[in-house]
Amino acid sequence: MAEVRFEQSAAEYLAGSHLELYLADCVETLLASRDERPLEAIAEYLGEVCAGRHVSGREFSFCNASPHNRASLMSVTAQSLKRFDGTMPLSATDFHQLVCLLCPDFPRHLVMEAATLLSPSEPSRLEQASFNVHVLLEQVMRDSHEWDAP
Repeated sequence: MAEVRFEQSAAEYLAGSHLELYLADCVETLLASRDERPLEAIAEYLGEVCAGRHVSGREFSFCNASPHNRASLMSVTAQSLKRFDGTMPLSATDFHQLVCLLCPDFPRHLVMEAATLLSPSEPSRLEQASFNVHVLLEQVMRDSHEWDAP
């Protein structure tokens, strides 16, 4: 599998790794801050990306722009919810409000669909693990439709 990347064109490699997304965001962030130490700022940004902390407070289009960003948002959400009592499930509305603290424009319909599909007997209740599975699978399904397109 590692050898496949050497057979890809430069454009395929960049598209598959989403490097252009991160490099463009890094440059945009750097230009906005005009940091005195630009190389250190770039290293810090890339460290945040690698650690999965780069999605907090970001718009949904960015959080949804790559598999790494989606996984990072789910991880940050899970970390945030660890502070809550796990024996009491959150309502889907409460869950959505909490996710919006991390991603302000997170689509409400994704949370509501997850609640309905994963807890049909109690669609108003939602657990973190169920939500993660639903959001990630929803994206896999969307990606698979794009792959099937001519």
